[in-house]
Amino acid sequence: MRSNLWMIDVLADLQEAAQQRGLTAFADQLRIARRVAHAEMSSHPDATPPPDGPDSAVQDVSGDDPGQDETA
Repeated sequence: MRSNLWMIDVLADLQEAAQQRGLTAFADQLRIARRVAHAEMSSHPDATPPPDGPDSAVQDVSGDDPGQDETA
């Protein structure tokens, strides 16, 4: 996972930029993407635990149904 951490850093930077610009839905989706990336990367044999922090847990507390289309 160590070689893939840069991707999580990029997602974190994008999330912060989205929040600063008031793009809350985009920031929320980036937060979810970070959790998915952590989960997937953690399942690989060379995995290391995700860093500590409020967004490090792989649990969706947003209340959004990922299988639900927002246009429906």
